Amino acid sequence: MGVDKFIVKIRSQIGTLMDEIFIFRDLGVYEVEMVYFTDDGVKLERVRTDVASPAKPTLILPSPIARGLLAGFAELADSQGIERTSESKAIGKLEAQGRHLEDLRTLLKLK
Repeated sequence: MGVDKFIVKIRSQIGTLMDEIFIFRDLGVYEVEMVYFTDDGVKLERVRTDVASPAKPTLILPSPIARGLLAGFAELADSQGIERTSESKAIGKLEAQGRHLEDLRTLLKLK
């Protein structure tokens, strides 16, 4: 069984040293499931959203703390063998290039 993938976005608040962190799942056109932290634990809330009515952020933190927190999560993901999307794409491109070179060697009878 697969794990539902959450999206994490960060947005700097203009004119402040604060960052807004959004943690959510995309449910389709103009609808997301936001993650919020409450006194009772983690709350998932379905939100209709668009440019005129964006969702409220999951967290608002001072920029250095927000960036450090996300870097810590990235390191944790790496130590647990969880590939980030950008890493998966890079690995896929390298594998495809390797197969392409093998095909060229075969065609040119260099093997």
